[in-house]
Amino acid sequence: MSKKNPKSIGSFKDLKSVLTEKEKNDLEKYQQSKPLVKNDERIEKKNIEHSQKMDNNSQEVPLDKISRINGTACDNFYLKLHKAVKWKKKDGKLKAYFYETEKGKVIYQIQHRFNREQVDSIAEEQKKAAEAISSQPIPLSFKVNVNSKMIIGLGSPSVYETSMTLHHIYGIPYVPGQAVKGITRHWFLQKIMNDEKLKNVDNKQVLVIEKFFETVSEDEKSENRFEKLTALKDKELKAKFTINNIVPEDTIVQFLKGSQEKCKEFQSLFGTQKSEGKVIFFDAFPTGEIKLKTDIMTPHYGDYYGNKKDKKGNPTPPADYLSPNPIPFLTVEDTTFQFVVGVRKRFAKEKEDIVKKVQELIESALKTHGIGAKTAVGYGYLEKV
Repeated sequence: MSKKNPKSIGSFKDLKSVLTEKEKNDLEKYQQSKPLVKNDERIEKKNIEHSQKMDNNSQEVPLDKISRINGTACDNFYLKLHKAVKWKKKDGKLKAYFYETEKGKVIYQIQHRFNREQVDSIAEEQKKAAEAISSQPIPLSFKVNVNSKMIIGLGSPSVYETSMTLHHIYGIPYVPGQAVKGITRHWFLQKIMNDEKLKNVDNKQVLVIEKFFETVSEDEKSENRFEKLTALKDKELKAKFTINNIVPEDTIVQFLKGSQEKCKEFQSLFGTQKSEGKVIFFDAFPTGEIKLKTDIMTPHYGDYYGNKKDKKGNPTPPADYLSPNPIPFLTVEDTTFQFVVGVRKRFAKEKEDIVKKVQELIESALKTHGIGAKTAVGYGYLEKV
């Protein structure tokens, strides 16, 4: 581009004034192949007309942008879902839709198209990036159970009533590394509850164990810290590690006093608030074909849960006469994800033992506990491929 630089470039006409002859010719060819951007004044006029029709049923996006984002050539589902939003008035308010039915028939559903080659290349690049920052990372492939579906980010902020975690650049569903670490960490603690014959203890006591393991590491001399804490009387230990009104049970207190090895293992793998662990948990990306499906949940007592009141000011009871409210949400089904874990390079000598432990934890967590939302009703269970 030439060095000529006007104070403002507001249109293609202004832009041409700073281009070389070759660049002008290239721009003209581009304009001819893209009629939507051939005349920016015409586009602006159409956008104004489009905005005036917002009271009916349309998207709050300029027409030229909609044609590109919502066209069949767009592979980025993140853009289509969050930027080309379909709005419609309902009960005097604008509501966003990605799925709509009328008299039992689907009249609108957002379409997705994922390029399989690009999806596989993203997963491959992820492995290469992991190799650069960790010691021989191990890729683990897990597939969403045929009898299950997976939802990540159901309650994330969105213009819709529900959401889904999509990569903001690639536009594909994925499992963030912090979610992988979270479920693995939780499963480690949950296995303690089972392995140490604490099955009859309230499951909420796992929070007490977690707090204890975190507290021990607050002092650089963690071994002395452990001895100091476990030397406390039972009553003092209970008072110190009561969390959210959950008082440590006697069985838990006795377990904590002999948990030094488990505590070290926990801190070694996952770290604490003040120190990093030896394991790096990377984002889990899909491989092969990605299958999305719209599911429906139907809360029957929305007014009751929303604390709405009747005309007399009385709270609404959870009665059968309340109208159900179908809410669509996106899920992933029958799709394989590549989970990658690595060991920090300075712990390379320990990598085999560490990776083996983490691999077993991830596999059992995904198969037994599940990941994401609605695991209690069968969502989020994956099996190793």
